[in-house]
Amino acid sequence: LKREASYALALGAPAVAASIYDELAVRQPEKKALWLDQAAKWFMAGSEPGRAAEVYKLLLDDEKDPQKRLDLIYQTVLALRGANQDDAAAIFLSEHMDALSGHDSELLDEGFHAALGSNRYDLAEQFVALWREQEPNDKRAIKAEFDLHMASGNIAAAWPLGQLLVAEDPDNPELLSTMGKLGEWVGQSIGALDYWERLLALKEDPQVREHAWRLAAQLFEFDRAIPLLVELGDMRE
Repeated sequence: LKREASYALALGAPAVAASIYDELAVRQPEKKALWLDQAAKWFMAGSEPGRAAEVYKLLLDDEKDPQKRLDLIYQTVLALRGANQDDAAAIFLSEHMDALSGHDSELLDEGFHAALGSNRYDLAEQFVALWREQEPNDKRAIKAEFDLHMASGNIAAAWPLGQLLVAEDPDNPELLSTMGKLGEWVGQSIGALDYWERLLALKEDPQVREHAWRLAAQLFEFDRAIPLLVELGDMRE
């Protein structure tokens, strides 16, 4: 069988080779870990991540070393996500949180996005809370928590996180636009106007300018509204 697996790989059929290695693991239990590792590797290469995930779970069942267990958990999550099974990936990680090392940003990142992508906000909150606890200054973790609050409708909690993100990335037009809208939604209209003006300083947009001057006028910020309106008028001439 080992020779047949080699032939399958030589012929460009990694999934076939993976199935053979899977069978070898049954026939040679003393080499089970070796053959299952090969099976998982070639199932992934053969675009069958779902089958690879099942093999990684088998390896995890027999593994005792904490670091190797953690790597297998990570590989399983990646394989499940590759198989478009985000919900299963998030649930799997939630069931193995006790195996985490305390430095798990990459794994928590994958788990978070799997949970968010499957609308499992409860699990996303669990992952991002631990991520923020482990790495409080990790910009990806702050962005993840911001995205979670926006997706789940907790926009008031998103506002201060968005301010942190802008401080780190002040010239991001998409973020500035999001913060302009968010500020108006949460009653931070002056802050929203600031973000709209910062966005205009980066790139001109007549629709944004009109929105900004109307907002400034509503706030009786006429010293800000008038220049915005004058510039808009010049653009229309």
